[in-house]
Amino acid sequence: MPGPGLILVPAIIWAWFSWPVGVSFAFTIVAVPVMLMDNILKPLLMSRGLSTPMSVILIGVIGGTISHGLIGLFLGPIVLSVFYDLLLAWAWPLPPSVPIDGGGQMDKSREVQGERQP
Repeated sequence: MPGPGLILVPAIIWAWFSWPVGVSFAFTIVAVPVMLMDNILKPLLMSRGLSTPMSVILIGVIGGTISHGLIGLFLGPIVLSVFYDLLLAWAWPLPPSVPIDGGGQMDKSREVQGERQP
């Protein structure tokens, strides 16, 4: 995904050839962090709070942007993250935390006059 680098790299080169050195240096100092933030921080912030790996989020960002543009930038990681979690739940299910018999082996000491108490 090219991001703002597609525009900023030629603009920085043009600035160094046509502007004074001080202005070109200031423009470069501002433009380089913008390119880094777009390519590094955007996937990090989109994956914050999720257990989904960063590679799945990054693939979702790239694939969503390529296929659906600006809307895909946000929907791609969401759809791929949900698909990833569903795949994990289906392929490697968690062991049951409740006995399979539905709790039929309850503690007999909690029963009072034939009624079960929670």
